[in-house]
Amino acid sequence: MHLFTGKSVGIVTTDAVVGASPSGAYAHTAYRNWRTDSELPPEAKGICKDIAAQLVEDNLDIQVL
Repeated sequence: MHLFTGKSVGIVTTDAVVGASPSGAYAHTAYRNWRTDSELPPEAKGICKDIAAQLVEDNLDIQVL
């Protein structure tokens, strides 16, 4: 059960929302520059998830960016 039912959850930042500092609140990655799948090395694709994918796919409670 959510403590604040009916409230939106969001991230406010002056950096890119997939930047290293803001993404520390919602993503886990081995390398801070893996912002999109095009930046993942070939050997990491399919094993690691980029920061943008984690934001969209794994954090359904975040509604406002």
